Amino acid sequence: MKPHIVIFWTAEDWSEWLWREMDKARLRQGWAPPGSSLKENGARLDKRTWKQRYVEGALRGWKVDESDEIITEKKVESRHQILSHMLELKRGDVVLVPRMPSEQEMTVAPVSGPYTFDDRHYVTVHHDMGHVIPVDSCALRTYGYGHSGATRRISSMFRHYRSAVTSVRNEGIRHLILELAR
Repeated sequence: MKPHIVIFWTAEDWSEWLWREMDKARLRQGWAPPGSSLKENGARLDKRTWKQRYVEGALRGWKVDESDEIITEKKVESRHQILSHMLELKRGDVVLVPRMPSEQEMTVAPVSGPYTFDDRHYVTVHHDMGHVIPVDSCALRTYGYGHSGATRRISSMFRHYRSAVTSVRNEGIRHLILELAR
């Protein structure tokens, strides 16, 4: 079976902390107010329950107003759809993280386990970035966007992969990313 490959955008303003987390085998994603794990007791949460918890967490943890755009039905539905791709990832899959560790670099990381939610940093760092994909920190590969023909081609395709977590279906790009992961 072919590995799942995703482009995984992260928050630019947290890149240094997120890089340190990757070095500790945790690739983090935002849109994670308190209580917004996609799983509970190892099982996937149903969409309705997750959406309710997401809105409650944003109101409570992020202190957003009830009229805030980020908790509209459309936005919450979109967040769920995008984040749910993380539940498909498993050991042997590959993530490519643009702008990591710096603006003109990308990091390719092998996935080392299934999705988890970790909010232990919420008290000391920030009430976000709780969605986690475990990665093999010993096998991270970082390349400048202009490093090679492959990295130039991949980075030129980023405009087609703008969601936070996007599956790569183009066989040519998949092949190039797998080559970089080796």
